[in-house]
Amino acid sequence: MEYKINNYITLKLEDETTQIYVNDENLGIFCKKLFINVMHLIYARFFTKVARDLGLHKFDEPFQTLLTQGMINKTHPFCTNCNAFLMKADLEQMICRKCGNTDLIQKSVKMSKSYGNTVNPGEIIERYGADAARFFILFGASPSSGLEWSEEGVDYAYKFIKNTFILLSEPPKIIHKNLSIRDTLIQYYLNKTIKEFTDNMKKLAIRNAVNNLIQFTSEFGKYKNEGIIEEVFEDCKEKLILLFHPITLI
Repeated sequence: MEYKINNYITLKLEDETTQIYVNDENLGIFCKKLFINVMHLIYARFFTKVARDLGLHKFDEPFQTLLTQGMINKTHPFCTNCNAFLMKADLEQMICRKCGNTDLIQKSVKMSKSYGNTVNPGEIIERYGADAARFFILFGASPSSGLEWSEEGVDYAYKFIKNTFILLSEPPKIIHKNLSIRDTLIQYYLNKTIKEFTDNMKKLAIRNAVNNLIQFTSEFGKYKNEGIIEEVFEDCKEKLILLFHPITLI
């Protein structure tokens, strides 16, 4: 009897014993935050090489690609006298408890429970929805770069998703019967967007991929307002929804 755990590990029951078979292919990508990346990578490589020496597989490294995630940053009070960001316990009504300084400035620092500058996901989801929060995070910065948290950015994402939903759900008012250069142009933009979006996703340049969608959505809106050919419009609409699917649901 054989049980396939995933694409990489298979369990086989032979003569009342269990044998583990590992496919001769390593994982595609290892993605972790900077401060925990090193230790996890060390023990992943260690066990991979031990398993290789035991003859369980033939590859030398556990992952093909390493991606170190950037941090999410948010403004927080900084005391120029103490030359430090204030911990949650050291801050009271914008006054530094250590030195009594009231002239605090706002500087960007990584989100931390110690600082008390975290964002409650429940409040964001309740106000804007999970899709808007996800869209902002993916568009706000590349995975390996630091992201500056901004409520205005989440608000933009919410409005963009809402407007895109209206664009895709409301029927066009002007419908032409004969194909024109405008229809050919929107098809060119569509194919160009699909190629660039695919290339960017493969390179994990997700922010660029989202930007591709924003640009094409703008062109698609202009095309709809100027008048459409029904077959071309439906093709663009269907493929745009598919392109949005890895980013957010429309």
